[in-house]
Amino acid sequence: MGQDVKIMSWDLYLGADATVIIGAAPEQVPEIATRIYRQVQATNFPKRAKAIAKQVSKKHPDFICLQEAVIWQILSPPGFEPDIHFEYDFLKILIEAFGNRGLKYEAVVINQNLDIVVPTSEGFLLHLIDRSVILVKKQSDFILSNANSGRYQAAFLAPIGGQFIPIPRGWASVDVKKDGKMFRLMTTHLDHDSETIRDQQAAELVQLTDGVDLPLIVTGEFEFDADSSPPPEAYLLFLNAGFDDAWTIAGEGPGFTCCQDPDLLNLVSGLNFRPNLILFRGDLNVKRMNLVGKSQNDRTSNALWPSNAAGQFARFTY
Repeated sequence: MGQDVKIMSWDLYLGADATVIIGAAPEQVPEIATRIYRQVQATNFPKRAKAIAKQVSKKHPDFICLQEAVIWQILSPPGFEPDIHFEYDFLKILIEAFGNRGLKYEAVVINQNLDIVVPTSEGFLLHLIDRSVILVKKQSDFILSNANSGRYQAAFLAPIGGQFIPIPRGWASVDVKKDGKMFRLMTTHLDHDSETIRDQQAAELVQLTDGVDLPLIVTGEFEFDADSSPPPEAYLLFLNAGFDDAWTIAGEGPGFTCCQDPDLLNLVSGLNFRPNLILFRGDLNVKRMNLVGKSQNDRTSNALWPSNAAGQFARFTY
């Protein structure tokens, strides 16, 4: 137990409640897509990225696990001249915000999940790419290997515009070594819309980690309330597989991580349950864990919460 590692995990929030498009008829999709993108602009990720970078500058984590590190694109329809292409890349924006504070991080592994294009009522095409990412602090002493990612076989089929569109979810991982000691860091985002699919994805993740003999840290947006009674089936799967919940060991208070209002402007914090977790297994000790981005003074200069979820920070020894 001679090495120390600091881990942060944060669901960045894609900027709008995109679930409103599920179940939409074909003629409804363009208007709903336009409303979604307008909310993405209103929730202003460049502003939010500055607030997130402020929290990172206080903690200086060695690794940052991100969920919903999305790319939004506005594209002109085929044949339209001149060609119009606007991109809003959350990962690029966040790393730039880090750089403005002298923080240097780089992506070591990116897992790409949903990739969908829908028409808008303004004639543009709206393109969304959802990603989970693991960042590492540049010029650290950690030796990284075996960067990997994948998608779960189980996927929710969302009825959108008269079609059933799969909403893939996945995971990303990397092996970390320092002074001869190793552990594996993973991040994931389980399904939001179907408890059955979520349980199947949790079972896939447990099976994926069954043969791993390294100490494991798994962060992410698990989409169940770890404190509900009775405990969620997916949560029990992890506990029965030998994982510990870092918050129950090293956190203080309820540890609520979700959720602020979709527009991120609610006056009083709406955090009232705990779907964002850091789980671990093996020869690891969690020494400290707390939440970031949950206080009133963590808001942006135009009163937005940094995300609809609080970030998590934990220090481990191994």
